Amino acid sequence: MSLDDLLDEWGTRSRLTAREAEAVRAAVVATRQPGLDAGWWNDLMGQVSASVIRATVLPDRARLALQPGWSGA
Repeated sequence: MSLDDLLDEWGTRSRLTAREAEAVRAAVVATRQPGLDAGWWNDLMGQVSASVIRATVLPDRARLALQPGWSGA
């Protein structure tokens, strides 16, 4: 007997009813997970894009001026 056969047999014995499956689905959809908000990825990609543009487009002296602590001397 293969692993696939064993998993298939287990799945047949352990299958949720339609009502149980719907209860699980509803609980997952209704529960807001802690962590990152929906705008996190968009904000991150905006920062990454701006950094890439600065690194590839700006002249060296202009890029240096954007660094914290730059005095211009």
